[in-house]
Amino acid sequence: MRRLIFCGAIAVSLSGCAAGPQVAPPRALPDLSAELHFTPPPPDAGRCWHTEERPALFETVTEQRLDPLRGIVSESRQRELRPRSRIWFRIPCPPEVGGADLFYASLQRALKARGLYDGPVTGLADAATGAALQRYQAAAGLNSPVLSRAAALSLGLIAH
Repeated sequence: MRRLIFCGAIAVSLSGCAAGPQVAPPRALPDLSAELHFTPPPPDAGRCWHTEERPALFETVTEQRLDPLRGIVSESRQRELRPRSRIWFRIPCPPEVGGADLFYASLQRALKARGLYDGPVTGLADAATGAALQRYQAAAGLNSPVLSRAAALSLGLIAH
């Protein structure tokens, strides 16, 4: 009987370990595409904006058919899904950012915590940091290596 109670106690204590650490569910990414503007911001909108070219997006469709005289014939055609355009989006202003090296170190830590950046925390705006930031923002609808204000808010880098 003692052995049964002992084994039961061990099983109960180990069952808590088997579940592993409790991990909070990831926060939903904001819809950064809602932050995009396709016309220049009005002059009273502030000075902290970034603009860049957004390339056109094409789709290529290839169809094959059997021609009795020529055999299998392939025909390809392209159609434009989205024309080339210029976009504007808000970026953090210098007073919100503070020291650039401390800000970029915080950005690197935030991206590292989300599994997007695996380099050292240097505080430098290097290519690896830009690529990780672009992956984070692209998943939310903004394919840019430039930090948007909405992404900075969602990463906890700046306050509202």
